[in-house]
Order: sequence, then structure tokens, then C-alpha cells
Amino acid sequence: MADESFKTYQEVINYLKEKKRKINLLVGNGFSMAFDPTIFSYNALSNFIKSCKDQTILKLFRIVDSTNFELIMRELDLFIKFEKEFDPNPKLEEIILSAKNKLKTSLIDAITKLHPDHVFKILDSNSKACALFLKDYLESGGAIFSTNYDLLLYWILMRESNSLKNKYGILDGFSLGNNEDLTWNSGKQNIYYLHGSLPLFSTGYSTIKEKYDHQHYLLQNIKDRIAKDQYPLFVTGGTAEEKMKVISNNRYLSFCYDNLENIRGSLIVIGFNFGEYDTHIIDAINRAATKKSLCSLFIGYYTEKDRQHFLRLCPRIQLPPEKIRIFDSKTANIWGNTPQ
Repeated sequence: MADESFKTYQEVINYLKEKKRKINLLVGNGFSMAFDPTIFSYNALSNFIKSCKDQTILKLFRIVDSTNFELIMRELDLFIKFEKEFDPNPKLEEIILSAKNKLKTSLIDAITKLHPDHVFKILDSNSKACALFLKDYLESGGAIFSTNYDLLLYWILMRESNSLKNKYGILDGFSLGNNEDLTWNSGKQNIYYLHGSLPLFSTGYSTIKEKYDHQHYLLQNIKDRIAKDQYPLFVTGGTAEEKMKVISNNRYLSFCYDNLENIRGSLIVIGFNFGEYDTHIIDAINRAATKKSLCSLFIGYYTEKDRQHFLRLCPRIQLPPEKIRIFDSKTANIWGNTPQ
């Protein structure tokens, strides 16, 4: 049974600071929902597209049995190649290309409607409150892990970079390459997007990060890439096995996952529900616990139902019961007085 002696988030932080321990953070969808639950609900992107009621789109999701947009696009491209090679049929090719264009249009439309246009849609008070929340992790020399695809965390890290400056810095592994792209190189990092993120794109041999320019906001540049058949690197939906297959096939994602497996110090989890399709995250935490690099785990709950779920989950975590604590995540007040 988990230790419930810590009631508030600040009690947890104070305890770990007294221990002079590296403090690491894992955030899930609840981090973004705390900012705006109407647009950042779990699987909002795929649910939005499914709700369009377009029969072609619904057939694609059903046939491929996945909400991984890049996978669906690859399947369609492969089908066209087979069709051209074995049984050329212009009408069938037209149908497939039309389906692909519909899905691409739907993806851009979903991102446009569900995501704030730019960083300044976040109130200054909310941005500063979130930076204050993140600062403890960076100052301790810990790392920040996220399973979210949205831009909120990235926006705050960039917008509040001056106030977040510390001896460790904000390191996501991307730097400007010879081709003017922000290219990832495995090295020292303290920011990890475990399931990818909207500004990340795989070129097949490397991972790049979309950047701002003087003409467009970041989100517009992302939509422009999608329009050119370049799709964001993010792991959506599917079982834990399907997620791990995507992670294992990408150097950036596998590097992030490996670092979670080798996490040092203590880990605080907020807004991540450890659902039935999240066993790969539990596996990574257990490997860190087995290596003795993970000292303790603190899990934030939002509702009583969450609390009960986490209490049932704790025996699956390979740490001594007294090293697993739960607390009320609402007391973290991540975004300050966020308007709902």
C-alpha cells in the first residue's frame, strides 16, 4: 500500500529538497487538461477526426485498426504501389488518393480547432505560474518527461527560458545543423517527449524540430509541413505493444524511453493515469527501480477514483511500499488561477 502521509504537492517538493535529491517529473494529459479541459481531453485529436462522420475516414481507422496517422498514410501509399504493380486501376488509385487527402485535411483541421494558435494565447500569469512549477525540477538537476503531443510544455520552456535559467539549462537535444534544421543529436538532455510532439518530425534518418520564423507562428509551420505530406512524430492510441513498436523504431523516441528507464533520484507523476495501454511506462519505471537508480515515486491524483486506481496500481511498482507516495495533484496549481 502506498504511503499517504503527503497531502499536498508542496509537502512533496519540500521533502525532496531537504533530501537534496534530483527531482524528475512525468506529465501526462492531465497537465494540459489543467490548462483547458475542453481542448486537451485524452485522445481529443483522433476523437475529433472520428466525429467528423466522414465514411472514408471512419473506414480508414477501422481497416488499419490504428489512430496513428503516419501509419495510415504509409499503408495507403503502400497499397497504391501494390495496385500499380499488380493490377493497375486508375479509379481505385483515385479513391485511395482522395482518402489520403481527406485524412490529411482532417488532421490539419483538428489541430487548428483543438489547439491554441500561438504561445500568447496563454495568459502571462498562467505562463509564469507554470514556469515556477517547472523550475524546481530543472534546478535540482532532474529531468522532465512528457507523453503529450501538444505544444504547451514546449511553449512555456521557450517563453519563460530566462526565468528558468539554471546551471543545468533547458536541454532538449536539438541544435541547428548545416541544413538550417533544428536536428536532434543524442547527448545531454533534461527534456524528453516520450510519445513525440507536434513540432517533431522524422526524416527517416533523423528527427528535426520545427522552429518559428519571422512570417508564421510555429503551429502554422507545422500545418504547412502536414500539407506537404510530412507528419508530426507522435504516438497516439493503440496498445502498449503498438506504442513500443513505434518507440523502438525511432532513435529519438527510444533514447527518451531509455532515459526514463535509467532515471536517477525521485520521480513525481502528475496528470498521467497509468491506464491499461500505459504498461510500457510502468515497465520503464520498474527497470529504474530494479537498477536502484530510482529512489522513490510520488503519484498525484485528481479525483477519489484516481486515488483508488493508484492504490491498486502500487503493488505493480517494484519499489518498497514506503517509497511510493500519493498526493492531491490539484494542490500543485500548475497554471495558477487558470480560467476554465
